[in-house]
Amino acid sequence: MCADAVSCVRCSHLRVVATAAIDLRDPERLGAVIAGTDVRVVLAGHTHVVSVGALDGLPVWTGGTTAFASGAFGANGGEDQLLSPSANRVDLFADSLLVTTVAVDAELVGTATAEQVEAMIAAMDR
Repeated sequence: MCADAVSCVRCSHLRVVATAAIDLRDPERLGAVIAGTDVRVVLAGHTHVVSVGALDGLPVWTGGTTAFASGAFGANGGEDQLLSPSANRVDLFADSLLVTTVAVDAELVGTATAEQVEAMIAAMDR
């Protein structure tokens, strides 16, 4: 499927794994199609909720929204709609991957210099 094992990603506009209330109609069919291939991660969307799951052992990332996010704690089982656009950064490495959600138009509440960030990392008990 992909010429380079570091960069093989399967993308879907629709959700692939179940969220609290919705899921792909036949996830087994998708699992069968990508089984045994070099697909390393499935990127999905259209739930307005950032989530992570697995499909036949492959990580599935459901990305954030470009419009409103669905709040999971609406009153009486309802849903809050939050103006909270985001973008997703996908970093693929030879033996791992990292997906990060980045807020768009978020309110800036502080900054740290590169030196301060390095000092905070050095001070962590890792």
